[in-house]
Amino acid sequence: MNKIKLFKLSLTVSFVGFFLFITNVTHAQCGDNGICFEERRLDWAEGCEPSSFGSFCVQRWTDQKLIECRDRINCSYERWDWGVCEGFDLYPECPSKFIFTQGGCCGTDDDSGRDTCTGTSAPGCNTRGCNNIRTCQRRSGADPTCVCRCPGGGWADISGNKIGDPPSGGPITVASGETFELHWSASNVEGCTLDGTGVPDNVSGQRTSLTADHIYNFSCSRGGNCGSYTDSFVVNVIAALPPSCTLNPGDVNLVPGATVTLPISINTVNGAVDSITVTVSNSAVASVCETSAASCPPGVASATDNTLNPPDLNVLKITGYAPGSGTYTVSGDMDDVGNTACGPVPPAPPNDLTGNITVSNTQSWWQVVGGDVIAGGLSGIIRSLLPTLVTPCDSPSCERYLIRDNPLDNPGVPSAGSGTDYGGGTASSRSWNAEGSAFLASKIPDYATFEARIPAAAAPEEITSSSVNGLTFENGGTPYGGYYWYKYVGSSSTFTIDPPLDLGGNPIPAQLGDRRVVLFVKDADLVINSKIFATPGLGGIYVIVDRNITIDPTVGDTEVTLDLADPDLEGLFYADGQIFTGSDGVAPDNDPQLFVRGSLAGLGMNPNPGDSDGVVFQRKLSDNTNKPGEIIEFAPDLVLSWPPYLSGKNITWREVVP
Repeated sequence: MNKIKLFKLSLTVSFVGFFLFITNVTHAQCGDNGICFEERRLDWAEGCEPSSFGSFCVQRWTDQKLIECRDRINCSYERWDWGVCEGFDLYPECPSKFIFTQGGCCGTDDDSGRDTCTGTSAPGCNTRGCNNIRTCQRRSGADPTCVCRCPGGGWADISGNKIGDPPSGGPITVASGETFELHWSASNVEGCTLDGTGVPDNVSGQRTSLTADHIYNFSCSRGGNCGSYTDSFVVNVIAALPPSCTLNPGDVNLVPGATVTLPISINTVNGAVDSITVTVSNSAVASVCETSAASCPPGVASATDNTLNPPDLNVLKITGYAPGSGTYTVSGDMDDVGNTACGPVPPAPPNDLTGNITVSNTQSWWQVVGGDVIAGGLSGIIRSLLPTLVTPCDSPSCERYLIRDNPLDNPGVPSAGSGTDYGGGTASSRSWNAEGSAFLASKIPDYATFEARIPAAAAPEEITSSSVNGLTFENGGTPYGGYYWYKYVGSSSTFTIDPPLDLGGNPIPAQLGDRRVVLFVKDADLVINSKIFATPGLGGIYVIVDRNITIDPTVGDTEVTLDLADPDLEGLFYADGQIFTGSDGVAPDNDPQLFVRGSLAGLGMNPNPGDSDGVVFQRKLSDNTNKPGEIIEFAPDLVLSWPPYLSGKNITWREVVP
């Protein structure tokens, strides 16, 4: 039910209308329409009723109460017109909607909780009479007037700690001149001071020192007339401690080519550290120096910094050069206070001033010599993340090129439909690069295409066993057109080529000599567990598989050389699926390097989940810094010796005058 409360003078009303005899005294706390009354009676009206004077509605008066405003001015305001009750034109029934408002008592605001504010308790209080952040609320109990209240939920807090200790509410005890930390924070406030000086509301880790006892007073205003939140922190100061310093060398993790500032934490009492010396246990793994440059030269085992204070830009740094681990030891002293030597941070042992160094292996990468690299299709990407060069390159294999020059000083061209990523290197010495075209977008011959081109007279020798050793290809096969033809037709889904064994039972490479071998593998994956050698320009193997090819991680050089050694495989390898170069996948990285003289071509049909590349490079050497995991050397003699029967058209090669 709607209620209206208003002030009414004791008058006899004998005509249509309503009049109040008032004293027109305005008051700032009553708003623009403020009118002060001396009457303190509060009349209540509930709904409307037909007037006894005619067919219109008037308020239905129900009750009267006294207002206690004590010594404050008794104020009210009203909005009045003849439409106090709707339906006044000749309707006998009256709704309970009013066009009538009435004020209440108001006075000076403060935080006593007993002051009134502009508004009425029916239906609720408004905030026009409250200053700043305070809100207007109804009093509890039978008193219908409104009161200004300050908000809750705010706070102010200050704490502190000695260096190395956790923060606390205090008190703490420090030596005269000893550095300590202060922290303070506040919420729902309008400004803070520390010992009377304005400060930000929230600060953590401000360092300072004292020579006498002190109480820090932290105060934050709540706004308006709502007072402040306060807190204090006590610091007791004792006699100064003798000069001392501690060093805390942190651990270092980086990769070859990376340089970081050594993480050495320095703490002092009554003095400053003037000099720090660092010595590494293995300068081949990491080198140290005092420099403002981007890196340290290789092989430097020790460095000293005698100018520790800014704006000196020369700082102690460390540069990784090779995968491995080691330590570095620090020493320091305070020359200006009697050559005081620094110790470790307790509770470390007295002589423990050592940090650990870990230089992780760089990401593996692969490299091509003299040939093209093609990633066909609009989404084709060529990615080999060559590491940044950290030492002068003294061998072609450490050149940061995806494609190295051939013996005639010419590289190939990388061609990618989508993009390329060479890490810290470039495409080649000529920077030839082709991107953004759908290379190989036309029909690419697949296994079925090549199989259909096998001459009937070739009739490949069929292999039904799931595994053979390399001797199988040194002898036998169907001779036709200068080639020896083989085809796996067994029931196993995997066909494996194992290495031949010497008289002592040790694996040895398959030696093809001048034999040109053509091998088809149908309805199976091919696993190559053997090295396959041939005489350059005369022999080689041509492998065509309708699924995947995996090269076993044992096929490669156990001793990684700085440059090209003997190839591990000599041939052209073609797969409808993917070609995997193989890795044992066991930490630490120690795969042998794979050297293929020839070509790898994977169409990427039905790719392995997680890696859709046609050729998946997997080798991870023990040190990838200057050595690629795979080297693929373009072999023109093998390309020119491709069985012409398997080509779409015959090509005649001849030398012409330029």
